[in-house]
Amino acid sequence: MKTKKLSIASSVAMLGICGSSLTHAEETFQLTSLTFATTKSAKLNAVTGVGSESESLQTLQFEHFGVNRWGYLYFDLESYNGRHVGAIPVINDGGQAYDLFAIVTPSLSLTKVTGTSFTFGPISDVSLIAMGRQASYYRYKTWGAGVSLNFAVPGFDWFESGVLTHDSSWNVEPQTFATNTGQNYRLDKRRWMWRTLLISKPIDISSQRFNFNFFAIVNSTGNGEVGKHGIEKFVRTELLWQIGGSSDHQLGVRYEYFRHKNSLSNGFGDNSYSSGAPYLMYKYTL
Repeated sequence: MKTKKLSIASSVAMLGICGSSLTHAEETFQLTSLTFATTKSAKLNAVTGVGSESESLQTLQFEHFGVNRWGYLYFDLESYNGRHVGAIPVINDGGQAYDLFAIVTPSLSLTKVTGTSFTFGPISDVSLIAMGRQASYYRYKTWGAGVSLNFAVPGFDWFESGVLTHDSSWNVEPQTFATNTGQNYRLDKRRWMWRTLLISKPIDISSQRFNFNFFAIVNSTGNGEVGKHGIEKFVRTELLWQIGGSSDHQLGVRYEYFRHKNSLSNGFGDNSYSSGAPYLMYKYTL
């Protein structure tokens, strides 16, 4: 596999540029952070390119969530670093020293743009939402749009869940995995995705303060030109301790779970892939 090689220094510079531009937008509520996370349990994942041959992986992440006058913008840029990241030994693919992955999610609040209340029971708002994901790994990308619901839930600053369309592609030659073909081959076409994002309010236990975050996407696959992976699942949960009671510096644990079918990481043919990776993490809020 051949991908454009960027140094860690270049990745950090990119994170800084993104952070500077996004945090100067007019926002009523925002969370912007830099995170370093490390694990010894990141199994190779031939669909997303996450994981390493040794299962040791370090993640550098820039994340921004900002609520504005028309809805919100969520942006996430991650650099996965390790030995042979995204390797597929069964086809003699040795992987890379790192993989870059980005998510952009703009959302349009119907309450804000129409001036009409969409409150109904626990539902506080209805939004039109889009999501795009892009990886350096085989130029993997996904895109979709749909409807999302916001809920007023005690103990949470943000509680949102919705359904989107789902399409994805790789830049590969089918059956050979030769890259840079100049043509994107469809993996998934006109499929569905369920997405959930939760951000807790501070949780006070004795004299200590904690935060809990949850992000999940579940999507169907198929109808494309390259393979089919059943129901793909990704779940990320975080439990963070505020050092000295300040949200600027947090230590904690992150748990990531992946599951799909027919993974090249397990060899060709009918199989199931699952991976659960606990991370130690440090988060600095800008």
